Amino acid sequence: MQRLFVYGTLKPGQERYGPIEKFCNGRNIDLDPKPATTAGLLYALDHGYPGLIRTDTDDVVHGYVLNIDSDPAIVGVINKIEGFDPFKVENIFTPQRMYANLEWEEEHKETQEILISTIEVACWCYYYHPQALEYYFESAQNKIQVESVNAPILLKNGNWSASNNYFKKLSGNHEEQTAPEPAGKKE
Repeated sequence: MQRLFVYGTLKPGQERYGPIEKFCNGRNIDLDPKPATTAGLLYALDHGYPGLIRTDTDDVVHGYVLNIDSDPAIVGVINKIEGFDPFKVENIFTPQRMYANLEWEEEHKETQEILISTIEVACWCYYYHPQALEYYFESAQNKIQVESVNAPILLKNGNWSASNNYFKKLSGNHEEQTAPEPAGKKE
């Protein structure tokens, strides 16, 4: 069984989770989504989905770990959703091995105290290509018309939801901010 860390449209309750769940159920595969976190920076893209950048920082991204089968048909469906073509050199999202932290609660038998345990598990994750992020920052700064006219927005809380329109001025307290340049970039 393979694991996949998802942080955007493939999370339970988001628009692309249903089709994956239906596809896997048709093959008797239980995705068994578990809340998880990983290190990285999460950006809202004005395409309507987020992009996760791998970093060595203490920033945390929230998502889920799904159990997927290594069946080529399932991997093919997920690759298609993520826009990944293994025969193409330039992909905006690329699957990479990574580690996610799963948390679960257990009740101590003697004290009835709730204990939270964490375990690190190996997963696959579709990371957003850092050069694509830089391209959109430069394009937005230079007012170049590209597919995305807004600079990506760093989600400081590391949590993305399709119900939020990150590019609309929101009143009140929110965690999003426009980053002046890609964070985690090494000189």
